[in-house]
Amino acid sequence: MAKVGRKLDKRIGEWFGPCTAAYVLRRLSALHKGCPVTIYLNQDQVIYSDLLREQATADDVWKPAIILLPVRLGVDELNPVYHKALKAVFSIPQFIGIAGGKPCKSLYFVARQGRGNIQ
Repeated sequence: MAKVGRKLDKRIGEWFGPCTAAYVLRRLSALHKGCPVTIYLNQDQVIYSDLLREQATADDVWKPAIILLPVRLGVDELNPVYHKALKAVFSIPQFIGIAGGKPCKSLYFVARQGRGNIQ
């Protein structure tokens, strides 16, 4: 990731924001032909099924796709307007988690517990 990040003007050891990390992962999966998945990066906060299908079948073989949606859900803290949607997304069986954080503090969420409000 660090080497590909350098091509995007990120220094080794520098924190990658959500968009940069998503672009790096997409490039890495494209560079390594043996990668068993394709990384689809949404455009304009929209998932285009025809582009996803085209990318997932680029080698005439269907590859599972990881869909990355880099978004900012708040400035200093999670905006409450996203609570309901975030709780719902964890119930999708294919969901693999949320990566987030801020410089020098990265977080990865894979599940939620209970039915209460996000704190």
